[in-house]
Amino acid sequence: MKLDEVKANKKWALNGGPFGSKLVSRDYTPDGVPVIRGTNLPEDARFSYDGFVFVSEEKADDLLANNAHPGDLVFTQRGTLGQVGLIPKDSPYPRFVISQSQMKLTVDEAKADAVFIYYIFRSPSTVKRIHNLAFSSGVPHINLDILRNFDVALPPLPVQRAVAGVLAAYDELIENNTRRIKLLEQMAQALYREWFVRPCQAGKLPKGWERKQIGDVATLLRGKSYRSEDLADDGSLPFLNLKCMERDGGFRHEGIKRFRGDYKDNHTAKAGDIVVAVTDMTQERRIVARAARVPRTHEPLYVMSMDLVRLAPKPGIPDAYLYAMLRYSKFPDEVKQHANGVNVLHLSPDRIAQFEFELPDKARREQFGEVAQSIFEQCDVLNLKNANLRRTRDLLLPKLISGEVSL
Repeated sequence: MKLDEVKANKKWALNGGPFGSKLVSRDYTPDGVPVIRGTNLPEDARFSYDGFVFVSEEKADDLLANNAHPGDLVFTQRGTLGQVGLIPKDSPYPRFVISQSQMKLTVDEAKADAVFIYYIFRSPSTVKRIHNLAFSSGVPHINLDILRNFDVALPPLPVQRAVAGVLAAYDELIENNTRRIKLLEQMAQALYREWFVRPCQAGKLPKGWERKQIGDVATLLRGKSYRSEDLADDGSLPFLNLKCMERDGGFRHEGIKRFRGDYKDNHTAKAGDIVVAVTDMTQERRIVARAARVPRTHEPLYVMSMDLVRLAPKPGIPDAYLYAMLRYSKFPDEVKQHANGVNVLHLSPDRIAQFEFELPDKARREQFGEVAQSIFEQCDVLNLKNANLRRTRDLLLPKLISGEVSL
């Protein structure tokens, strides 16, 4: 069936975002009705509430045709094609506005299961079809007519729901582990601020503390320049690049590529190492000066892109302490101001090395390092569980969707 045949029998059930000047940045307000953008359609979750901008209720009424509601599907129209999201039915927001780069579908529940449709559009074969249908001039894009006429193979509704239930069980486990990781990181952040930020708010350093530069406590190592032919889909060594960096810091597992070129020892990293982005090419995900910790996985060694630098702590500086300082201090906000460029931002590693901070006494930083290391290792365990769940889910997804694996 075409998507136009499974839309709900109501006005604007399948529609695109507002045109041009109907929604611009000056329409944004501190709160109100959230606007769905590409950042709210993450690769490994149905929907994200992070990074919302808002418009007033009056503006949302003006854009009634572009409103989306809990249970609706949202598709990316231009830019990162293949993105799809499903607004949770238990959403705290009763409605949303989709951006100019999005399209939305309200499914007729008597014909199709919205969760099943979501997984169809998550499958690699569907993403490939979308890319093949896209207009390639300028920014790759599709349009509402392509979405209306996009055909999907639908088994009987009970089968749709059963398939969706199996796949959703994996995603629920992943999302639960992800929430636990977020709570653990919040614990580490609160601990860092209590131990190292509050003592310095009076303007006087506690006894035994010193003002230091990052270059005094760590060695900076730049990654390797590379060509597109150096990258592979599988085999060889995992390749750390900008897509491995979360917008607010931390590691993004879906971003790992594979590298088959030559490299030197100083271009490599291993589990537990700290990397910082020194290049930034995405307007919606400004990650320059953001730090991440290489996760503990089954991979013994990684190769780094030249867009990253590795910070190797010097003796007496616990890895977990240095990483927490880079993540939870004023470091990213201050250092990113020194990045230069219009479309592509470049940050000199020297600017990282010159950043000044308050280094606590050895006993305190070592005590914090032990506690924080335990927290970060718990995050590693949960990330490994998620990697296994994703791998199993992704193997099942096309087989269940196609009917190759019977329920």
